[in-house]
Amino acid sequence: MVANGLTVIALDIDGVVNGMGSFRVERMARVDVGRWTIRWRPPVVERLKELLDRPDVEGAWLTTWLEQPWLLDDFEHALGLIGLVPHRADHPAVQTQSGHTIIDHRFEDDVAFHPTTTRWWKRHAAEMLVRRLQPARFAWIDDDLGRSAFGDDPWRRRETYDRFLLRTAALSGLLSGDVDRLERWLHISDERACNPSE
Repeated sequence: MVANGLTVIALDIDGVVNGMGSFRVERMARVDVGRWTIRWRPPVVERLKELLDRPDVEGAWLTTWLEQPWLLDDFEHALGLIGLVPHRADHPAVQTQSGHTIIDHRFEDDVAFHPTTTRWWKRHAAEMLVRRLQPARFAWIDDDLGRSAFGDDPWRRRETYDRFLLRTAALSGLLSGDVDRLERWLHISDERACNPSE
């Protein structure tokens, strides 16, 4: 990563923006996108939008929804995220609406779709995203992060000045407390910009 002042926030959808459980005690907004019912917390998504609207922050999708890009377009439109997430990570196999599949040969042949291995496609996609965008800081929010058994895994859940890796609970998705943590992490960058000698 380079010191260009840019922070990239990579987001999963299911288990993050789309809470996978049903919560009767809490009012969640609902919308159908394709054949999927999406449930989200409007106050949490509004706070996320505010962060993505900062001039020093850009969003990126790092989700299985990349496999069907037209559905991802519909998802962005339904939640009012158009333009706030300008980047999309790469996916090993992208479908077209006509039924064809485009294979991305930058991924290894033995790429895994399960997060407990170092061959997990999202790890490789995250690495490619960082190489392409070269952000000073990188945040990744996903309900499958940190499931690898490898102790020295650079993509395990952690928080440093330049990396923020957050695993949400799939059933609840992104919560207000998670956004609080992300805001605190972003604030560290603001403090350093105001006090460069520290």
